[in-house]
Amino acid sequence: MSPDEENNIRAKQLREYAKILNLDPANISKLKGRTIRGTCRKIVSEMFPKVSQRLNKKVGSIPMEQLEAIRSIAHIIVDFHNYLICLDFGRTMHPLEENILDGLLNNAIGNVFSASKYRKKKRT
Repeated sequence: MSPDEENNIRAKQLREYAKILNLDPANISKLKGRTIRGTCRKIVSEMFPKVSQRLNKKVGSIPMEQLEAIRSIAHIIVDFHNYLICLDFGRTMHPLEENILDGLLNNAIGNVFSASKYRKKKRT
């Protein structure tokens, strides 16, 4: 498979995942964190921008299709400005984390909700 074909496949996957999560594919590259887990947290924060939306959420309340999309997007970075679609940063940007378990990524997703609850509890 040529690099262009691979880029097209990844771009299509990214658009599909973004649609599942109701996110703008053009803004996905801005959600890249320093680690895969950080990227998961940023994606969830983008999905639920208001603290009030996060307070009663748990990882278990997110549909499995969305959890899979979050984890998958966390492995794909798209640079629309340079048209370098398809940098699998699980391998390229974070090579030590390429085999990270889904459970650890789910934990990172849940941290977004836990942190919001903790902050609210601390203020009251």
